[in-house]
Amino acid sequence: MKYLAPEQHWTELREHTLTEKLAIARAVENVEVFYVDADKARRHRMEAREVWKKSGSNRPFDEWCDDRGGMCRAGWYYWFCYPGCMPDSEPYGPFKSETAAYLDIYKNHTDVEP
Repeated sequence: MKYLAPEQHWTELREHTLTEKLAIARAVENVEVFYVDADKARRHRMEAREVWKKSGSNRPFDEWCDDRGGMCRAGWYYWFCYPGCMPDSEPYGPFKSETAAYLDIYKNHTDVEP
């Protein structure tokens, strides 16, 4: 059992609701969440396949592509990026929904408890 100081309120122990988690994740300033459709994913896949062939990698293409951080599958992604600037990270994803992408941001890129 966690001890609460007299000035703390019992609600500080409860878990955030889905709405609160999404609001916290959306408040992260330098994150861009975006959707890659099947056509764009196919183009990324074709470009990545050429790089994979030239690399001489012994790994299967799908495994190599996933580890490389390419957007080879349709879905929701995010990366760290200030508006008007180039991305500061590889893309994270794909996620099945925008909500799933924001929940991943909440879970892995915020210091909020619980």
